[in-house]
Amino acid sequence: MNASSPGGGSSIAQILAHLRAWGEVWGQAITRIINEESPAFKTANPRSWAERNSWMSQEFEVSYHALAKERAALQAGSPAPADLAWARHAVVTGAGAPLEVTAGAYASRLARHERGHLGQIRRTAAALMG
Repeated sequence: MNASSPGGGSSIAQILAHLRAWGEVWGQAITRIINEESPAFKTANPRSWAERNSWMSQEFEVSYHALAKERAALQAGSPAPADLAWARHAVVTGAGAPLEVTAGAYASRLARHERGHLGQIRRTAAALMG
């Protein structure tokens, strides 16, 4: 799981570290939007976040358990799907023009981003298993 896929692609551990970084940055934004009244904040770059924390070089088990723990905490702190808290918004800067975004929009973007990497994980695993 730590080996790069044939052709020099990312290892599964690196993909998990990437997902962890996006989940942590966007998860913190989701939590903040839900818990604060109309916050305004500067977003972090998830790629830089992963590099700064040396996550891309971590072993598979470390990445897997950290991602699972992060997702459990995000889920535990999230309101029910029908809760109006998902409609709460924030003004986010740091990635171009200021953007007004809801907690629900962040959660949807996070889910779509992760879904896009499932195929990458499957292809990498299949290539490694030969």
